[in-house]
Amino acid sequence: MPQELMDELINLREPIPMRIRVMVMDYCPNFNRKRSDVIGEDEKLIKDIRQERVVARSLEGVKAREYHNNLALEFIEKHPQFAPIIKEIKYIDI
Repeated sequence: MPQELMDELINLREPIPMRIRVMVMDYCPNFNRKRSDVIGEDEKLIKDIRQERVVARSLEGVKAREYHNNLALEFIEKHPQFAPIIKEIKYIDI
């Protein structure tokens, strides 16, 4: 992954869905620490980031996974420059 793209993602001033963060950590193990440095004390951004986890906990099993997957897909639609980070997000029907 090009460093410029990684830097742009790290410095993005909006929540990055959990599915994407997990994938990015394969390339950049200290991604969360770098994001924390960027976010700092921005209470609104911190609240927005935590909201994904709050909503997912209120859902069960497949619904929670669908929620995480949909957030990741919506993020990529909004920010297509980050699409190379994701090869695919699979829905697993259990």
